[in-house]
Amino acid sequence: MKMVKNPNSWSCLLASAAMVLDQPLERLVQDLGHDGSKIMWPELTEPYRRKSFHIQEIVLLCLKYKHSCTCLETNPLSTPSEVSLPIQAISPAIICERIRIHAKKNKGICITPTHACAWDGFKIFDPKGLIYLWEDLKELQFFFLIKEF
Repeated sequence: MKMVKNPNSWSCLLASAAMVLDQPLERLVQDLGHDGSKIMWPELTEPYRRKSFHIQEIVLLCLKYKHSCTCLETNPLSTPSEVSLPIQAISPAIICERIRIHAKKNKGICITPTHACAWDGFKIFDPKGLIYLWEDLKELQFFFLIKEF
């Protein structure tokens, strides 16, 4: 996988998609029709005030480039009323390990509460320019398993 560095503080998801799909970042911006820079919430601080990118935009890019995109959650919740309840009586750490087993030798995007990184099947490619191991990933919330079809 080729490293794609984040051009700004709000594009880690798109940079991760560029790495996984092996497409230039500029092409994905062109495909989406925006660069995520529009200020949507001026009362917030950077990068949270920006439009940025939504995972559904990435799902559509995956389909355009003939890739499936399957969401795996570390802490799936059910909300039958005002209270959200875990749907499994298993800790998120155990679920994260199960996700890692499925992620091995596959590509994907790792989502934490504040960041996104690409996964090449063996290592994490952080758009900040870092490469590290799955074990070093903190607070995984979602893993999007991406496979060519």
